[in-house]
Amino acid sequence: MTYNKNVEKTADEDMEEKKRFIPPHLHINTDMVESVYMATSMFIEVPNISENRFTIQKKLINKNFRKLIEQYDLKGIQFVPQTSRDFIVFAARSLHKSKW
Repeated sequence: MTYNKNVEKTADEDMEEKKRFIPPHLHINTDMVESVYMATSMFIEVPNISENRFTIQKKLINKNFRKLIEQYDLKGIQFVPQTSRDFIVFAARSLHKSKW
């Protein structure tokens, strides 16, 4: 299939192309999906972190979330959370310290 900028579309081709578009209310917001994933990971992983803090064999449920928390803990300076991911990690750290 080739694309040529100089060729104008007919009205029928334009209507067919518009039919293939997805309306805005049917789009999936990826930021929202990631936030829900991180929040559910937080509720599962934080009790696991508290329970297995001093054991040698640490039981991992969500590897990505655990890495993210460890990266935030290794940072020297903690800034104000700006993204939804930052807010969830800070909430997980507070939940781990029993600060509801």
